[in-house]
Amino acid sequence: MTGPRFSVIITTFSRPASLARTLAALARADYPHSEFEVIVVDDGGSEPLDEIVAGCSTEINVRLIQQSNGGPAKGRNRGADVARNEFLAFTDDDCQPSPGWLSALARRLQRSPECLVGGRTVNGLTENPYSAASQLIIEMVYAFYKLLLAQMPELGQLNRREVAALVGVAPFNRDSGRMRGKRAIYGGRRFVRHGLYMAALVAARHNPILRDFTSDCGPLENQPNLP
Repeated sequence: MTGPRFSVIITTFSRPASLARTLAALARADYPHSEFEVIVVDDGGSEPLDEIVAGCSTEINVRLIQQSNGGPAKGRNRGADVARNEFLAFTDDDCQPSPGWLSALARRLQRSPECLVGGRTVNGLTENPYSAASQLIIEMVYAFYKLLLAQMPELGQLNRREVAALVGVAPFNRDSGRMRGKRAIYGGRRFVRHGLYMAALVAARHNPILRDFTSDCGPLENQPNLP
């Protein structure tokens, strides 16, 4: 059975040395080189890339497309317009895809051809504090995603109200005695709720819409501790 055929699209802007490393990494791919092409979109950079692209053409099927500067999104769309293969795979000119990258995407797409498929990003600049911080954020997102899949297998089958009740973030009325008129969240799947807490707190402080909404409920520090 023939595997998926890929068009790998890279948008680049005045980073020839970094682009060369990206292309060299793709040349080391363990996926059959006849099953993918590489499209480099030069986003109006000041340095010529013809020599770099030509230097890799004996190892991989690669071509160079040029456009006036419009940003990476425009470049990716331009690459998609000229792609010849069934599936599009995007990477950046400062990335070095692992040899098994396309093979892993192919295995997943063979099982779920109607889905979008993505891979992990691993920081290669471990001494750079900004890159290291970005990697920590990404790892936290991956960890929470795995938690969400394990704790909430019903996702995709329930509406938002049912999901909120299941997690335990939907306010329930307990109109009796001193509780009359008060609404609180409780119960549900606390591990998911705990995972959502920090994201919700950051959003409540920095998203204008959520900040205005939570201000109507009173200062965050005055809110009661919830289970």
